[in-house]
Amino acid sequence: MEKFVLKGPDYTNPIPDESIASFLHPFFVQNIDNGDLFTDVDNNKNLTYREFFTKICRCAEAMKNIGIKKGDVVTISSENDVNYFVPIFGALYIGAIVVPTNFTYTEFELLHSLKTIKPNIVFCSSNSLETFLGIKKDFPAIKKLVVIDTEDKLEGSESLEAFINSNSPQIDPITYKAVPVNAKEDVAFILFSSGTTGLPKAVMITHWNYNARTNLQFEKSIMREVAGKNVLGILPFFHAYGLSIGMGVAIPGKKIIVVKYFDPLTYLKLIQDYKMEILFAVPPLMHFLAKSPIVDEFDLSGLKEIICGAGALTESVENAVKKRLKVNSIRQGFGMTETTLGVTFTPVEAFRPGSCGKLLPGISAIVRDPETGKLLGPNAAGELCFKGPVIMKGYYNNPEANKEIFTEDGWLKTGDIGYYDNDGFFFIVDRLKELIKYKGFQVAPSELEGILLTNPKIKDAAVIGKPHERDGEHPLAFVVKQDDVELTENEVINYVAGFVSKRKQLHGGVIFTDDIPKNPSGKILRRELRELIKKKMSKL
Repeated sequence: MEKFVLKGPDYTNPIPDESIASFLHPFFVQNIDNGDLFTDVDNNKNLTYREFFTKICRCAEAMKNIGIKKGDVVTISSENDVNYFVPIFGALYIGAIVVPTNFTYTEFELLHSLKTIKPNIVFCSSNSLETFLGIKKDFPAIKKLVVIDTEDKLEGSESLEAFINSNSPQIDPITYKAVPVNAKEDVAFILFSSGTTGLPKAVMITHWNYNARTNLQFEKSIMREVAGKNVLGILPFFHAYGLSIGMGVAIPGKKIIVVKYFDPLTYLKLIQDYKMEILFAVPPLMHFLAKSPIVDEFDLSGLKEIICGAGALTESVENAVKKRLKVNSIRQGFGMTETTLGVTFTPVEAFRPGSCGKLLPGISAIVRDPETGKLLGPNAAGELCFKGPVIMKGYYNNPEANKEIFTEDGWLKTGDIGYYDNDGFFFIVDRLKELIKYKGFQVAPSELEGILLTNPKIKDAAVIGKPHERDGEHPLAFVVKQDDVELTENEVINYVAGFVSKRKQLHGGVIFTDDIPKNPSGKILRRELRELIKKKMSKL
């Protein structure tokens, strides 16, 4: 083994060299009479395995019949819904590329994403429809707007039921065949990630990448058997984490309880009433479980395990949840959209406080000095870099970004500073990259800075993440006003809010300053701004 190259175990089972649809088809067949797959208790909507399986095959056929073909782009923009995965699997069956977008995007943000991927058909919720109607004229390639959460006829669109019934015959899903693909080369998903800087970048995830991720469910050293049938689908399905849960739930034949928005009482009642044994969570939810007084009003004693991702979970919050809920198994992982989620994960019954686990099967890692490129050994902190079958194909149509994120010998640079100990457990200590992590979502400072600088009253600006125990970080702006103008904090906050979705707004507030610290080449010295914030917070 090359010195200071750490390798995870081999896969127990080979990675399926086929389309995602072909890989998962036998599990849909196996579970076809297994009752409900998706349940939305708020709207009293259900989809059984048989109904869902039939629907995705008919949706695939309907798309084919209106001219959607292998390699075309299918976009979905919706809150969590029982029908969310129908067009996703339908697209995968015909070899089309699935692009989930954030349903809270403003028109400004959505335009950037759509100009990058140029969709051929859009599936959306009734709430998202108005935004798409407003911009559809700019995208002549879009054949149809299909609304997934209502059967009502809405202007400029058709419902999912109408679309399927008017464009597809009845189909026997058991014998339906997926279009063949080159699993290692053909793109299955394009997911938007901010990478290290700038506007969101289009991450290309191949069928091979996702099969490698899904194949981990068969690794008994990683995935324990959980007897409970129900899984809470509260994480947004457009996010890589929520998407992965929905994609893989058919393998063990479980049921997803679909939740559109987080409401504390509803969240706890569903865990109680459905006797959840496993929870998929993010740090803000863990903070809620650790500290909210209403948690004690519900019986959560059925919980056996919590899996937490999409952000760093502090050891203090982890211990507080363990003590309060009497859950011994809280397991963490580390990954990013570019790695098709996790590359490390806490092994079964092998906990290490503060660690994000050990390397998953098929993954190799190095810790690299970000200045010299020198490889570092155990217990030495540097930039974490990875190789393996889950590493993205690259950023779509963005050679400069690909050059930036990959080393010359093919290691993906995460932009995170960490180390591994003598037993191969990984720890994250800092972030080299400039991204702000708000509630598990990435916010690029440069995007917000670009918006701030369009305000005629603002001379200069810089944005950093202000540490926040529950949410991870809050975007905070340092603003230099033009001479002889009046400008308030609320004006700046509201100005930015007019361009971006709620997750990207200036939740950390605004600090007016006389200048922004920069190096001789003009690069913002964010570390100095972060140190300033740390000093201010330490005095509170």
